Amino acid sequence: MEMKHPSLLALLLALCTTMAACAGNEHRTTPDAVDLLEVERRANDAYANGRDEEAAQLYRDLVEQLPTEGPYWYRLGNALVRTGRHDDAAFAYQKSLQLDPDNGKAWHNLGLVRLHQAQTSFAAGVQNSTSGERVFDESLKLSAAVFSLIAPPSNQGATPRPDDGGGKTAGPEDAMTPATPTRPRTGS
Repeated sequence: MEMKHPSLLALLLALCTTMAACAGNEHRTTPDAVDLLEVERRANDAYANGRDEEAAQLYRDLVEQLPTEGPYWYRLGNALVRTGRHDDAAFAYQKSLQLDPDNGKAWHNLGLVRLHQAQTSFAAGVQNSTSGERVFDESLKLSAAVFSLIAPPSNQGATPRPDDGGGKTAGPEDAMTPATPTRPRTGS
């Protein structure tokens, strides 16, 4: 087969060689797919084995590298719930939902986190007000109502937990412990 444009072939060959050389010499600033898959494997393993701080950090590493991947934000939210960082978990679930608004499990988990945050706020309202004041009475009533939604049922021992994404709720270590209103201030 006769080549009609040998200079074009030489130019393309030279360009490819130059690009390959440049690519080999440049400093790597982002991990490759194999590295990210390993981080994901380690994160999933840490989560599955209850190493919640490690899982949260590894999922955080993944969302820093791949911020448009909703499933990593979702998993980060789950790990953060387990560590008790509900505000951070809510943020992660919201990021997940910005990227995938049809993720019903993320909506569910965000709702559970918001219930926990509400109950904690109402309990603080009770603790920081005086018995008999309107804010005390309303906070106590609302705290008890929300607590009844997230507290373990006395006969089942299970607390509503975030869905882990695998179609089942996570283990008992995921329980969101409701804040209990204690030591209300008394009037003087």
